Amino acid sequence: SLNNPSIYWEAEKVIYPYNSDKEEDNRARGVALTMKEYIQQKDELIDNRGKAYSAKTGSAYHPIPNHIRRDKSRERKYEWETW
Repeated sequence: SLNNPSIYWEAEKVIYPYNSDKEEDNRARGVALTMKEYIQQKDELIDNRGKAYSAKTGSAYHPIPNHIRRDKSRERKYEWETW
């Protein structure tokens, strides 16, 4: 449709395996995290948002345990979690 056009990419060339003598610029790529670090940061973000909302509304903050929070996610428990 005109309001939501689809974008398609087409490769002109594929080089496999790719070898480059040029050093990569890691600053342009962002921050590399392990899956565990990503999930921990995501959990902290959710907790901090809950605390901020509780402080704003004057209500008590009751954190939701991870095993309950993840009941609706694709991965219910990660290999480093023991509950």
